[in-house]
Amino acid sequence: MKSQADKGVIVDSLFFGSFAKASTVSGSDSAKGSYVYCPGPKAVLKLQENEENLADISQQLLDEKLTNINFTAIAENSGAPSETVTSLLTGVRDEIVNHVINLKKEALLNCAFGWLTLRQAGTIEWKSNTGATQGADDFDKLPTDYPAGDRFSQTMSRASQSFNQRKQSDKFSQMSNAERSLNFMQQRQASQQRSDAKSISAAKSVAGAAS
Repeated sequence: MKSQADKGVIVDSLFFGSFAKASTVSGSDSAKGSYVYCPGPKAVLKLQENEENLADISQQLLDEKLTNINFTAIAENSGAPSETVTSLLTGVRDEIVNHVINLKKEALLNCAFGWLTLRQAGTIEWKSNTGATQGADDFDKLPTDYPAGDRFSQTMSRASQSFNQRKQSDKFSQMSNAERSLNFMQQRQASQQRSDAKSISAAKSVAGAAS
């Protein structure tokens, strides 16, 4: 999403709301390096509104700059089919809904260029990681005050494992298809050779009888 947002568009994640560079929405470079979030018109959680969390974006701006997340690029980078990526993100969204809405627990999504916090009280808030206070090496780390060993972290770990298993399964299926094709060709070749041998033997028998 970051690479798309950096091109000056508003990126609809299709699962977690929309993201954009602050300068794309405001038209000013005063918030250079910062990103904003908008949950969309049918948000389940209440937004903690501030300069990075916008309740709405003008329709004119949406008409000009809104685009969907590029699943094809994600699939290419991950080495998995687009259907697998979509399925995984759908599963993650469903786990988040269950974790926050039903289990009343907090969840935090690390998007590398910022964090989206979904609280058990029914609120949601985005915070950019502009690199001003953290280095690039810290982009993949959770905030220090986020509880370790949280069940949602375990859930995300299981989702990641499931994704990797699906990738391996896809590769295995492709390999199995190739092996089955090869075995079929080998069996067909062997059958043809046996048939040819029988034909030759029959021809020799007929020739011997004729002589």
